[in-house]
Amino acid sequence: AAAAAAAAAAAREEAAAAAAAEAAERAAEAAAAEEEEEDASAEGRASTSGDESGLDEAEMEELSAEVEAMNMGALRSALAERGLDKSGKKPALAARLLEARVREERAAAADGSSDEEEE
Repeated sequence: AAAAAAAAAAAREEAAAAAAAEAAERAAEAAAAEEEEEDASAEGRASTSGDESGLDEAEMEELSAEVEAMNMGALRSALAERGLDKSGKKPALAARLLEARVREERAAAADGSSDEEEE
């Protein structure tokens, strides 16, 4: 009887460990899927901004490379300087900053063209 009870307890422990491992695996898969979704969303926002930015492809690539090279502290600092939300994961911060930089470049280009028109 004692051996049967011990075997039953071991089986319960094994089942609990398997269930915990399965739950951990599902959580990791969900986190990975969420991160992939954030990355895709950030890439979509960045590419949409570039398409409508009036910047040429080389300028967009340069801005993207500058933003992507920044670490989290630099991204947060740059966002804070612009009064933008500095929370989130790196892909979201990079996309937010890239959008802001594109808007700034577009505004600077518009200011430059209006100055030329006035002359």
